[in-house]
Amino acid sequence: MALDIAGISTENGANVMIWDWLGNDNQLFRFQSAGSGRWRIIPKHSEKCLDVDSFSQDAGANLIQWTCISGNTNQMFE
Repeated sequence: MALDIAGISTENGANVMIWDWLGNDNQLFRFQSAGSGRWRIIPKHSEKCLDVDSFSQDAGANLIQWTCISGNTNQMFE
């Protein structure tokens, strides 16, 4: 199983889900330092950032991809 951007979408708001490992570019990610021990997670196929939807702080909050915005804490992971 792997993180996967639904439908290989490159659009803002595309859902991040868990799917069978296929090795496609929508399942490959790079980590970019956001400073202070925080990281942005960026899908290879879209170059957008993984983003906690609506800045939610709830357990189980939805994860989407969105254009990377400098300083957005909902796009930073520890």
